[in-house]
Order: sequence, then structure tokens, then C-alpha cells
Amino acid sequence: MSRGIRAVTATSVEVSFTIKGRLYRERIKCNPNADADITAIENWLAVVNEKIRDGSFNYAEAFPNSKKRLEFLNPSLVGDYLKGWLQQNKKFFKASTFGMYTKVIESQFQDIMPLLMVELKFKHIKAAANKLDVGQKTLNNYLSVLRKAFADAEQDEQIAGFRNPLHNRSIQLRTVRVKKDATDPFNLQEIQLIVGAATGINRLMLIFSFNTGLRPSELIALQWKNVKNGVAHIVEVQTEASKGLEEPKTTSSIRAVKLNSLAIAALQQARQYTRLQNEQIFTNPITDQRYNGDQGVRRLFKRTCLKANVRYRHPYQMRHTYASTSLMVGEAAGFISSQLGHKTIDFTLKTYVKYIADNNPGAGDKFEKMMQQKAVEKLY
Repeated sequence: MSRGIRAVTATSVEVSFTIKGRLYRERIKCNPNADADITAIENWLAVVNEKIRDGSFNYAEAFPNSKKRLEFLNPSLVGDYLKGWLQQNKKFFKASTFGMYTKVIESQFQDIMPLLMVELKFKHIKAAANKLDVGQKTLNNYLSVLRKAFADAEQDEQIAGFRNPLHNRSIQLRTVRVKKDATDPFNLQEIQLIVGAATGINRLMLIFSFNTGLRPSELIALQWKNVKNGVAHIVEVQTEASKGLEEPKTTSSIRAVKLNSLAIAALQQARQYTRLQNEQIFTNPITDQRYNGDQGVRRLFKRTCLKANVRYRHPYQMRHTYASTSLMVGEAAGFISSQLGHKTIDFTLKTYVKYIADNNPGAGDKFEKMMQQKAVEKLY
């Protein structure tokens, strides 16, 4: 047998050839011991190699049942397809959503990006997912991006032979990611120290934040026109990715927040800083312009905590402080859930019930007193 042909079974031979530096092997049924069969294959292989050299070779025509033929029907790489899909659909996404999708496609699941779309299997995505240092919820969000992109590729028949490997499939992380409790509120002494260390519009923004529980993205987007009669109407957010004001992602986040006297007093004092100069109530005191995202808030808050000698936590913890403290002193869970823009009361209680118990050593006393009183009434 000539080079590129070898017997593999009693009824077949394997032919090998190179396309663009990559070696391919395919099996052909024949009698390896029959000279006529081998001569025919040698002549056929010579024609194949000639067609490969002049660029006219059609893999699917030569090997119609081979899986490798799919590579030549559309040789799109996973990374190239995902980037193209992202740009093609950019106009349909909010800026913040587009930012998250870009992060997933450009910096996550790197192991699958060099693969051909037609080669991509569920096992490849699963292996890449288990290398990510994220929790299950974040992973599910990442997978939703891939699932949507691959579903479009299959439904639109953009790549011949491609099937969405994530269709009706999910991935559970092998190990539970250990992380700190997401809620780490400030105590009253820390609040006093932080507010005391701040000055100007920054001090007023902190007071307002501690007394309303607004998300940082809501706080820096709040405009004077959206505050009326002791109520702050939350209709827009400002994030790093949004590059401007945009609607909140959930309908429950669009809400009316009742302001207490401390929050109203902070607004009244803020008028001297921004009422005439800006639409936004709370601006960056360094630039005297609106914040472009919460990164500037984080930097300034970190400096304030350092000056106050208080352990730094993300500014979002001011929101957690408002919620946990309000529930601790007896505010109705339904009211706090509405103030925060949560979808359900259950989510509010699940998030903050730990702090209600921890900070209320007398919990249960009212029930006990009621039972004792009833027992006394029954005896007499």
C-alpha cells in the first residue's frame, strides 16, 4: 500500500490527507487484500490530494456521512460567532445588559472560544463552567447568554449542522462557593462616625442613603423633578455600563419611596449645592458633575470610612442597613419590601430576618406576655 493508506480491518482501510496543515483520517470499505481495490483507492486519493492543492476539494461530497464534513460547511469558531451575534443584537439590549453580555463573551468560558461551532458539545461548556470562580446564580446568568446566542444560531440555521448544546440543559457547580454573607450592615455608632466624617453634598447623600435604602445606581440618578410631597419617585438608574440614565431592569424597582424627616432635611440642605446647577440631586463633589456610575461613589465612600476609622463595606450596605434596622425596630415587612423595590415580601424577610433576630434579644417576649396574661385570666 502506498503512503496515506493502511488496512484497519478485514473489510476497510484508512486514508489520511492534510488540509491547511491539519491531518484528517477517514475509513473506506474495501478488501485490503484485493489489489484492484487498493489500486482504485490509491488513484482516488491522488485525485483528492490534487483537489486539496487547487482548492476544489469538497469534503461533504467525498465523505457525506463523516461528522468532519460539518467543519467545511461553515467553519465558524465559537468566539467569532458569539462576538458577531453580540454586535448584531446590540440595538435590542439596554446598555447595562450589553455590558454584562460583553463581559461573559469576552472574559468567561475562554476554553470554548477556539472550538468550531459544529464541534461544541455540552461537556465542553460544563468543563469551562466549573473553572469559573462564581456562584450558582452568577453561573446561571452567564449560561443564559450562551443559551440565547446558541438558540439563535440553531433556529436561524446560520450554521449548518449546529445544535444548541444548552437546549434544556443546566449545569450545577461541583462545589458550593464559600463566600461572605452578602448583608453586612453598619451599626448606629458606625453610621454616626461615617456621617460625621463626611462634608458637603457627600454628607447629605450619605444621610439620604441611610434613611431611604436606595440602591447606589438609584441614588445618583435621582433628580429634583422626581421628588414631590415627601416622596422620591424611582424611575431611572445610572450604572457604569449604562453611560446615561435608563429604566430599572425590573418593574418592582420603579416605585415611590416615602421619605422620613431626616431624608427630607437632607434634601432641603442639598438645595444650596445642586438645585439650580444640576438636574441630579447628588453630584460628585470632586467634579461638581453627575456621577457616571457607582464607581465614583465607592471611591469616595472608601475615603470617608477610612477617615471615620470604620471598616469599609460596599456602599450597597447602606441599603442593607436601612432595611435590617427598620425591620428590627418593628416596621412592617410589606412596607420595607415596597420601599426597597423587592418583588416579594418573602425575599425581604429571607434576606434580613437574620439581623432581626440578632439585634432583638427580647424577641418573643410579647407572645410570652400575652400567653401569661391569658393564663392568669383563666385562673381568675
